[in-house]
Amino acid sequence: MKVASVLLISVAALSPLWLPGMAWSETFELEVGDPVAGALTEEEPVHRYTFEGEEDQSLNILLTSADFDSVVTLLDPDGEEVMFNDDSAGYGLNSRIGPVVLSEAGNYTIVVDSFSHRNSGSGEIATGSYSLRISEAVVEPLEFGASVTGSLSPESPIAFFSFENTSGGFLTANLIPDGFEGILMLQDEEGFVIDSVGYEGYESDQLTISGRQVLSEGLWVVSSVDGSSSGDFELVVEAIEPNLISLGENVEGTVLGAEPALFSFEAEANTVIDIRVTGKEDLDTYMLLLDPTGYELAYGDDNDGFNPAIAGVILPSDGLYTIAVHAYDPAMEGSFQVVVTEREVPDATATEQTLSFNPIQQQQILQITGAAGDRYQLQLDQSFTQQPESRELVVSLLRGDQVVAEFFERGSFVGRSLELELPESGTYYLRISDYSYSEQLEWESTVTLSVEQL
Repeated sequence: MKVASVLLISVAALSPLWLPGMAWSETFELEVGDPVAGALTEEEPVHRYTFEGEEDQSLNILLTSADFDSVVTLLDPDGEEVMFNDDSAGYGLNSRIGPVVLSEAGNYTIVVDSFSHRNSGSGEIATGSYSLRISEAVVEPLEFGASVTGSLSPESPIAFFSFENTSGGFLTANLIPDGFEGILMLQDEEGFVIDSVGYEGYESDQLTISGRQVLSEGLWVVSSVDGSSSGDFELVVEAIEPNLISLGENVEGTVLGAEPALFSFEAEANTVIDIRVTGKEDLDTYMLLLDPTGYELAYGDDNDGFNPAIAGVILPSDGLYTIAVHAYDPAMEGSFQVVVTEREVPDATATEQTLSFNPIQQQQILQITGAAGDRYQLQLDQSFTQQPESRELVVSLLRGDQVVAEFFERGSFVGRSLELELPESGTYYLRISDYSYSEQLEWESTVTLSVEQL
């Protein structure tokens, strides 16, 4: 099954807070700890609240709405933006700032807005009710291998637990909520939500985040789905070690419900690899490839039945890479085989290339080595044994893992001529991808490619 992922962010504003013609409400006063219920209207699409803050005070700001996609902004006493957030509350389209430490005492402002209105000025207005709460953010330390119990209430709707990952290991956390539908989030030291689990109607009594890597300091964030429920919880956090493997080694692994199987391998920059997982017919898995900093480099799911694969990844740096194989269903367990192979990359200019594509093999990679300013002509012809539906051919020129130039062709074609110029001296990769976005299980195409230096 396909897995959709949602990016939750807490970043500086990408558009101005005030635009010509933007309507403002009067400014309301707010006390830390007091909840506020309000409603945005066409006449007042933005609300402002002020509160007195103290130097080094740690606060959490929570904005929820069932009617519109909310965004919240915190301004300092000089009116400068401290932080903006959209969708980081972990449930629906609600927003959260925190924990944020105030740098000075003074009169701070919270701006309540909708995503559509903020990003279109006064052109599009979202209306509806909302709830706003600003509360003291108490952050408790939690070491790996330890467990902690706590409680949530309307007055304290979120709990924070800090950690320091000095070893750079991988983390697993289990949250057991009692009396409320819970949400567990993993947040890095910059305030970015790396992962979250939980939503209304979540079927499991235990929420698990596992196989994630945070290389320095971070936070575990515990909340309820509605942001106001009461109840107790237990949180258990552990560090897990990946299994070290070699390129070309076929290794057996096991997924145990929500706990993924982790494998690490050493590789050099610009190595091109393929990863394949093969399990029993009914074992539905997906996998992530993480770079040496823990960043998600590639994702694979359902390449061959329920078996995932990642093909033609150009590794960006020297270091230790990690594969995390997850079961799609947290109740599922099973064993599988995983192998990472280094792909031999032929010289695109040496001879005419005949490249085959099908639902399992949808990408081919060649290389070109030249000097800055060198120009090349590419001639492509295509034929089909069985033509795919909703098909797209993509030709990409890459320097390392960065795209320098790209060409798209939808549908079938006979004869295409492209010209490419190298911006710098060195080795480049030519990636040819043939995709079908339909559910068609069987198709096959052949692309004949010749590359000539001009």
